[in-house]
Amino acid sequence: MKNLKHLEVTCFILASILGTISHFFYDWSGQNYLVGLIFPKNESTWEHLKLIFFPILFVSVLEYFFLKVKTQNYTGAKFFSTLIGMVVTIVVFYTYQGVLGYNIEVVNIAIYFLAMSLAYLFSYHTIKEDTHLCLSEFAYYICFWFMGFLFICFSVFPPNIGLFQSPI
Repeated sequence: MKNLKHLEVTCFILASILGTISHFFYDWSGQNYLVGLIFPKNESTWEHLKLIFFPILFVSVLEYFFLKVKTQNYTGAKFFSTLIGMVVTIVVFYTYQGVLGYNIEVVNIAIYFLAMSLAYLFSYHTIKEDTHLCLSEFAYYICFWFMGFLFICFSVFPPNIGLFQSPI
């Protein structure tokens, strides 16, 4: 646990870089259908949440093997931190856009890094304090699988509401 802070900072940087470059994976792949299931395929808010969910998930799997001391709350901490990142993104984006009436790309990018920072800050404190979370580790694995399933389903069959509509 001594190096947890360094590990979390490193993982924040890796997940942020992965999220940033994965914004372009779909186009770089020639708009490959399978790539679009995991990485954003349009400019909708929902598709942009993939820039938080999947990078945190992928980096967390790697991070788990580097932790020297295994905690009982690791998966739950990562699941809740992912949710925090996604909720912060939605709330801050729609609040500022609602106030201004338009969005500014540099602000959108800042929101992404704010959301990732808060996600990893929550994760760090939860793991460090070994805070007991309400479900078992297995239940959080199921939650991750379910969220991944929702991302894939709603990429193929997006509901007809603003969160899923591309502004372009």
